[in-house]
This record gives sequence, structure tokens and C-alpha cells, in this order.
Amino acid sequence: MTFEDYVDAWWQTSGSLVVVCEQLPDELWDTPTECPGWSVKDVAAHVTGVESMLLGRPRPRPTGPIDAPYIRNDVGRLVEPDVQVRRPLPPATVLAELREVLQARHSSLRESPPDPDAPIMWIQGPTTMTGMMRMRVFDVWAHEQDIRRAVDQPGNLTGPAAEVAKAVIVTGLPKIVAKRAAASPGSSVLIETTGPTPFGAVVTVDADGRGALAPPPWPTPTTATIALDWSELVRLSCGRCDPTDATVTLSGDTDLGWRVVSQLAVTP
Repeated sequence: MTFEDYVDAWWQTSGSLVVVCEQLPDELWDTPTECPGWSVKDVAAHVTGVESMLLGRPRPRPTGPIDAPYIRNDVGRLVEPDVQVRRPLPPATVLAELREVLQARHSSLRESPPDPDAPIMWIQGPTTMTGMMRMRVFDVWAHEQDIRRAVDQPGNLTGPAAEVAKAVIVTGLPKIVAKRAAASPGSSVLIETTGPTPFGAVVTVDADGRGALAPPPWPTPTTATIALDWSELVRLSCGRCDPTDATVTLSGDTDLGWRVVSQLAVTP
């Protein structure tokens, strides 16, 4: 996909996020999401904060220390001020800022597009402007899904942003299978999803212990097979639930399958 394709996908999920937020009564903005420690309002505030930062706007200056039991790493500490300074604000104010920031960011991307290949140091490490935009699609879409699950309004599980999310998840599978799950050389793992965005992917591990996505036709039978719904894969890949709470069907080498399931999170 090109930089422009990612901008289109980001704008699509941004609009979908705003629509679902516009439909919420005030009392639902305090609903806890599966994003640890954050309510619906906190998630919206986080999206606003990151896009504001990308516009070059000043970062908030909290009056107290940035600390909370759910902050697990430096990335969490980096983004938490955007949430904490907006937490006391009424939902209408948070929503209005979210709308304004997303529109300003879209206008900036269209009117003054950056060099797609320009290097940039992003939250996940060094990348290009195109790589950063790809991750913005994934992040905004994942947070839209956080809010939708919290308020029981499923939607936007297919389409351009969902396809970008799928690509991000699938790209991470070889490392998960070969390194994190320590699959043996010669092993193969099939991950297949059902639901709105069904797909299958097979990771094979070579003699040197390196994982790779296998092109079809896939080896049969695979060493382990993991079957789950697309929405469950999203929850696991975003670290939104304990693997023991996910609905997953394992076959073949179930021990290997479980090791992969327990390591599926690709978010910081």
C-alpha cells in the first residue's frame, strides 16, 4: 500500500471512531475499556493527543507525576499525559477536540503531504513516514474497536483499516511463532480466523530457527492449528485480554499452539 492508501484508511477509521463517539450518552463515556486503565473517554483523549503531537502542537503539562498501576513501560508513560489532562473534561469537550484534531490532521496530510520515504523516529522505533502512517491506521482502528466493545456497538470490522490491521498482525506472526513461542525447526503453525475478516496464515520454521510466512499451497498437516474469530485475534494481538479468557480452538501440537496464543500481542 502507498502512503496515500494509508491516509485513506486512517481517515476512514477516524470517521468511524467519531461517529460511534457521537452516539454515546454522557454516562457511557466513563465505561471501562479493555485497554488497561482507560475508559472510553480516555481512549478518545489518547487518539486526540497523539494526532495533536503529530500536528506539532504543544504536549500537555500535567501538574502531578505520571504514574498509574496500568502503566507498564516508557511508551505508556509517554502517552499518559494526554489522557490525564483530559480526564476531568466533560464528554462534549473531549469529542469536540477529537473532531477538530482529526480534521486538522487530515487537512495537513492532504495539503502538505510529507515525503513518504523520509525517516522518522516513532514510538515503536525508527521507521519511515509511510511506516508511521501504517501504524497510525492500526492504532486508531484498534482504539475504535476498544470503544465499540466497551459500549457493545460492534462495527467497522471489515474495510481498509481492518485490512491494514490484519497485515500488521500477520507480519508479526513469524517472530511470534519462531522466537517468542520457540517453535522447533521444521514446525509449522496455521492461524485461521472466521467472522467479518476471515483469513489463514501459515508460519514455517526453518533449520536455523527462523520463521517465515509460507506461500500457498501450505504444508499439510501443520504441526499446530489455531482457529479463532477475527475479533478474538484482534483482542489478543492488541493485548486486550488474558489468553486464558479468549475463545480459541487448538489442534495438532496443542502445547505449541498455546505458546503461540499466549504470545500474540504485538502492541507495546
